[in-house]
Order: sequence, then C-alpha cells, then structure tokens
Amino acid sequence: MRVLTEKAFEAKLNKGAKELGFWPIKLNPTWNKGLPDRLFVGPSGCAVFMELKKKGTGKASELQKYYIRLLTMLGHHAYIVDDYDDAIEKLEAALLSSQSNQDDAGSGGGRPIP
Repeated sequence: MRVLTEKAFEAKLNKGAKELGFWPIKLNPTWNKGLPDRLFVGPSGCAVFMELKKKGTGKASELQKYYIRLLTMLGHHAYIVDDYDDAIEKLEAALLSSQSNQDDAGSGGGRPIP
C-alpha cells in the first residue's frame, strides 16, 4: 500500500470532507504556532479541527497536542490524524453528533460543497 504524503493526504481529505458537506479551511499557524492544520465547518453547527500527519512518520509537537486537548476541553471535535479512513469516520461521527443535537425542525443534513 502506498503511503500518501501529508500534502496528498490533505488534498484527498478535503475532497472527501466536501462530499460530506464540510467546508475545509486551512488554518494559518504564522500568527499562532501549534494550531491544527485544518478546520472543517459543516452543517448543523458542526466544526472539526484536525492536525494532519503523514502516516507512520508524522509526530505531533507538544504544542499541537496541547491545542488539540484545549479544543476538546472547550467542547470541540479536535483530532490528530494520519489515516484517511479514520479522518472521514471522525468527520461523519461529528456530523451525526451535531445533527442529533439540533432540533428536529428543519436542521438539514450534509450535502456536497461545489
């Protein structure tokens, strides 16, 4: 099995996230080192932060781990991921969680972003 570079992993994940109805935003760490690479904004108030790493070789810094813990403690979905299928599962679970927290009155669902 071919291991994706972090850049290729990010591109594939962005495409998969859009198909689930998320808007992938690349966060700019120049003003705040340690921030996760991506913020995925989805329907029903869903937001997921992800620090992306190359499979098997990427290691998160202590500052990156700190931000993931902080975002999680603040009630956000925040993860360090190095696997496409795992990342998509986390996005799907976050979306389901957010949808179940909405009122049943017209909360809408995920749809592909053009």
